[in-house]
Amino acid sequence: MKTASQESKTIYRLPTQERRAQFIRKELRRAGISVKDLADAADLNYQTVAKYADLCGNWGTATVDPRTDTTRKIFNALGYDLCFTSRESKGVIEL
Repeated sequence: MKTASQESKTIYRLPTQERRAQFIRKELRRAGISVKDLADAADLNYQTVAKYADLCGNWGTATVDPRTDTTRKIFNALGYDLCFTSRESKGVIEL
């Protein structure tokens, strides 16, 4: 049995909102869940998640610069941990 330090983790770098939206759409298809299911799990409005994933239909434009809390809630609801880094970052320290 692997311990927590021996588990391998995949790191996804999603520097733009367009790439984050694409990743969310892919995860929705892979997991077979609806936008409503994700919105309920993330405790967000349906429209917020739909605009975040660029599935906004008739509601106007997609999200361009989402709040950090919205991003955290959506990715945590899908089971992902987030690590925010800046371009000047020297690295990531994980505890």
